Amino acid sequence: MLGTGLMMWFTHLTPLMWRTSATFVHDWLALTIGVVLAGHIGMALGDPEARRGLRTGTVSEEWARREHPLWRP
Repeated sequence: MLGTGLMMWFTHLTPLMWRTSATFVHDWLALTIGVVLAGHIGMALGDPEARRGLRTGTVSEEWARREHPLWRP
């Protein structure tokens, strides 16, 4: 995003074809980031135990066993 954004911002440094391509790539990257972010938020909203673990640093033993069975020996 930074690279394509800089190409679009400083128009005098790059040829028109590069700026056109940068716009295309920038738009698709922004859309992809938005979809991934929405997916992460949706997954987080669906798992309150994971959110609690992010805030406190601990999760219940049942959750750990169910979600990450290799954590326990």
